[in-house]
Amino acid sequence: RHVFFKFACQSIAEEEGIRVTFMPKPFVDKFGSGLHMHLSVWEEDNNMFLDPSGELGLSLLAYQFLAGMLHNAKALSAILCPTVNSYKRLVAAGYCPNQI
Repeated sequence: RHVFFKFACQSIAEEEGIRVTFMPKPFVDKFGSGLHMHLSVWEEDNNMFLDPSGELGLSLLAYQFLAGMLHNAKALSAILCPTVNSYKRLVAAGYCPNQI
């Protein structure tokens, strides 16, 4: 579906005499586009990150998950920013986190 969607968009754009790109930052002087995710762990109907009695309402598992994400943030950037163009978004004046 993903490949078909991109191909269809590019084909339609070409017919209209325009271009479409899926690059995160195609222009140096403009903000790029990006992706954010909401992550959670569920067991049946229970959000395993929720603990109403915990500080900030978070469970021990939630804190452990966050610690793991922070610990592996540099390595994750290789997966989450797989191209040179992806790294062009990581600038000080941008709207995305650029420091760990």
